[in-house]
Amino acid sequence: MGNDSQKYKKSLYELQNSCTFQMKYPCETIAVNKSGTLILTNLVSNILVFGFNGKSLKRISSIQKHQSSISVLLFFNLKNQFISGSSDNDIIIWPTTLNLGTSTKYIQKLKGHTELITCIAIHSPNEDLIISGEYEKAIRFWQMEQSSLQWRCIQEIIEHKSSVCGISINEIGNQVISCDKKQLILIIEKAQIQMLEAYQLGGVGVSFLTNYQFIIQTNSESTLDLYGSQFEGIYTLIQSVKLKSYKNEIISRNLSYNKKMKILTLKKGQRLFIIRFEMQNNNDQSETKKNELFFKNVQIIDFKTLFFFWAISDDGQYLITRNVLSKSIEVRFLNKSLID
Repeated sequence: MGNDSQKYKKSLYELQNSCTFQMKYPCETIAVNKSGTLILTNLVSNILVFGFNGKSLKRISSIQKHQSSISVLLFFNLKNQFISGSSDNDIIIWPTTLNLGTSTKYIQKLKGHTELITCIAIHSPNEDLIISGEYEKAIRFWQMEQSSLQWRCIQEIIEHKSSVCGISINEIGNQVISCDKKQLILIIEKAQIQMLEAYQLGGVGVSFLTNYQFIIQTNSESTLDLYGSQFEGIYTLIQSVKLKSYKNEIISRNLSYNKKMKILTLKKGQRLFIIRFEMQNNNDQSETKKNELFFKNVQIIDFKTLFFFWAISDDGQYLITRNVLSKSIEVRFLNKSLID
């Protein structure tokens, strides 16, 4: 269990001691479904399935079809399905059923990557497009064929200079953004690729906030940089926010954004930053200032270890964490008194 510190007196998420499940072994990823009733994590190549009733966690089953360690787990929101990626280079689409178990038959296995799957994004309005990134620089686009209800790869882009560590799709689906750890941000608009070489040290996480604004967590500068576009898809830096720095920040990755609650979560070394914000809307401010972020709440959870993972439910009500020191899955509840 981590020690919470925050910018304000109250934490955005509060731990309930009854909502923990002891686990002896570490993991590489964790996911929660839209309703917050199912939680997935991994034990090497096994997918572990937990049920959550709002008060307690219960292990339901485990599934093993991957040949090596699982690196990504992600639920669909509209379909009763989830997706897994692994260091065996495969992506698997699974059904979400009440009888998930070791004999569960997967829906489809997506082959084509040549290295570990590092990140996956699903286009949210129709969930008919999947974009996946890998350790060896490639991004692949998968589209659902309506006639066969099967996924097929429609495009591969190999433009990154190092491991792909973040992918995001804007809400209307006309732009995709990705980043790597060295120097390159790609903005992909339909058949056109616009490249922003904005950083000497690259980014470790990226997310669209609106259809034409995105935020990136820089690799070593310890900043959150906000970019916006006003003309023909050309993005420019709007704001750069310095985050609190600590010693020995070796691992920073997995920036994620919960649109409903306007909550950013990101990893800096041993700490999880949870940031709730809003856009400036003061009529007396300049147009540039109106587009900037204003932090309303900041919570920092120190897990005392680099090896922790987290997920937030779609409605923002639950923060699910797992770390190597506590050897448990923990559920924190949103402090609704802080929500306007």
